[in-house]
Amino acid sequence: MTRGGRYAVTGGSNQAAVTSGLLAGVRDTALLRVEDLSVRFGTLRAVSGVSFEVSKGEFFGIVGESGSGKSITARSLINLLPSSAVASGSVLFREQDVLRASGKDLRSLRGRAIGFVFQDAVAALDPVYTIGAQLVEAYMASTPGVSVGVARRRANDLLAEVGISDPERCLASYPHQLSGGMKQRVVIAAALISDPELIIADEPTTALDVTIQRQVLELLQGVVANRGVSAIIITHDLGVVAEVCDRVAVFYGGMIIEEADTETLFSRPRHPYTSALLDSLPKLGTRKAFKAIPGAPPKISKDVGSCPFQPRCARAMPECSAAMPPDIWADAGRFRCHNPLP
Repeated sequence: MTRGGRYAVTGGSNQAAVTSGLLAGVRDTALLRVEDLSVRFGTLRAVSGVSFEVSKGEFFGIVGESGSGKSITARSLINLLPSSAVASGSVLFREQDVLRASGKDLRSLRGRAIGFVFQDAVAALDPVYTIGAQLVEAYMASTPGVSVGVARRRANDLLAEVGISDPERCLASYPHQLSGGMKQRVVIAAALISDPELIIADEPTTALDVTIQRQVLELLQGVVANRGVSAIIITHDLGVVAEVCDRVAVFYGGMIIEEADTETLFSRPRHPYTSALLDSLPKLGTRKAFKAIPGAPPKISKDVGSCPFQPRCARAMPECSAAMPPDIWADAGRFRCHNPLP
């Protein structure tokens, strides 16, 4: 469908219900609630004051340029940060604070309640073990007392579910014997093996050709629809967001500068950065040159005292360099801008 007559996008089926519930302040369906999350590495502030919610059955997108804090936010959701990181705020999964969870509680969350699809499928798979050995180990670790035979049957069924035509052959293969698309499917299978309630996919289509990208996205959509789970997809590709997400949070400079349902974000962006991202997309039926965003993303090593996009923004005003704008809530979302688009 065409949203707002400007961009061709296709969002999730439960978009209207999710948006109306969350923006009205209804929290009874929130599976994950992030509140004022900040992450520092020494003097470098990677994430600053991030807050958002993900409802049951929702497909939530996080988008932004490289270095905007997307992946650090994703890893914070399972408390999988480097030892040098200092995190504050809260990440509440079913009201349990992941950032303050014990090692035992984290082991029950990671892989069991929350499945994580890592950005690099090659690095995520151990090259010296077969796919079967890795999936069996993952299932037995998350399901104590299960036999090897049961675990192997579970792995076989799951590989078939994610679209691998010969699961038995795949189980006996090593990662280097699989194509990039098959490795990505195996990583998704590993994330699903314990029937998690939330799936976090960090750049799951990176380095895949467009045909395989579409297959992976359709697979994730099918998993969310068929299993009734929630999903968060982290990407820099707005085409991916348009294809699968119910709602989208746009990151810049380690913070959320706009959040809205997908249709509203594409048809009526309010923040100049969001609009600039959309204008940089290729458009069917036109030969116009891409509109590049001038300048470079910021590397912020101090507390935010002004809008981080101000040096690159064509709509900047004196207020933009004097103070960080607060969240402004609209009917379909929120944005942080002193001089928003109408």
